[in-house]
Amino acid sequence: VEVAGRTGWAQRLLSAEKGALLEEERRALARVLGFLREVVPDLPEIVLLKDAVKQLDEPFLVVVVGEFNSGKSSVINSLLGKKFLAEGILPTTNEISILKYSDEEGAETRVVQQADGLYVKSFPSKLLEEMHIVDTPGTNVILERQQRLTEEYVPRADLVLFVMSVDRAFSESEVRFLDYIRQWRKKVVFVINKADMLTSPQEVEQVKSFVSDNAARVLKLDHPPVIAVSSRSAMRAKEAAMKSDPSGKGLSCDAALLAQNPDWESSGFAAFERLIYAFLVGSGSQHQGSSEDPLLSGTGEGVRLKLQTPLFVADALIGAAGQRLQAELSAAKADLAAVRMVSQQLSRFRADMEKDASAQRQMLLKIIQE
Repeated sequence: VEVAGRTGWAQRLLSAEKGALLEEERRALARVLGFLREVVPDLPEIVLLKDAVKQLDEPFLVVVVGEFNSGKSSVINSLLGKKFLAEGILPTTNEISILKYSDEEGAETRVVQQADGLYVKSFPSKLLEEMHIVDTPGTNVILERQQRLTEEYVPRADLVLFVMSVDRAFSESEVRFLDYIRQWRKKVVFVINKADMLTSPQEVEQVKSFVSDNAARVLKLDHPPVIAVSSRSAMRAKEAAMKSDPSGKGLSCDAALLAQNPDWESSGFAAFERLIYAFLVGSGSQHQGSSEDPLLSGTGEGVRLKLQTPLFVADALIGAAGQRLQAELSAAKADLAAVRMVSQQLSRFRADMEKDASAQRQMLLKIIQE
């Protein structure tokens, strides 16, 4: 593992002291990787730690999960400010894709498949300069290969957005997947989409309470962040607020027009975006939130979790290595006990044979003397 200098988010968000801590973490993780390769070279999950270390040099990684038709693609599109991804009532995401930033001409139409089967899509959204977004198939329609890839990306995630439909919150498949997420101690934000389907704020709060209670039970956390949105209303508002970009590069969303739009106010997306930005990169001027907002209590927490992600992976793999070594030690002890038992049996057999041979010699000598 190469120990690189600070790049990207680390240069912008870390002090010199914390930057030194980051470099010490890299060196420690390199030692852990060396240890794992020496003692459990065939442990397949070692690649997760290697990738998690590489992720320290990448933008924040946000993994979006949830059932099909919960509106994952719609939520992502509303975050990006344009309908880059297909939406529909049928499953529209059959493969796992990682969304990255590019303003090159024609980038939106290019899809690159990596060796591991992951698809890379590039879009000219400023949000993607701060974070990469992993779009996954529905938790209830994932095939074996997609499930493997999804489960490989969850450990690397700095933040998991769990999108649920307001009319079908906390299904069986969602509970199963949350139980997997819990193993890796990931930060999860629950996004209840399609809130506009409900007729009153009281109904929205009831669903939020239901999700919060169940999430706390499954993840064993107090007060997991839950936010209700209407991605459809948010996209309408953003499309209405589009104006020519002063730089001449297409269109951009006019913040003043957006704030005045009733759809934007009712969508809940303003609070959602403040939460994402505050959590990952700290409050910025464009996405400044009230310090009294309970959802923003983790402002800048993403930096801490960015550093913790490979440490959690390393801890889990060291635990797995320890279990394997313990099993091998137990097997070795059992083999040693068996060898000792055989040795004792051979010693007794030898003693018996020597005793019998002595008797035979005595008998033979007696016959010869007669």
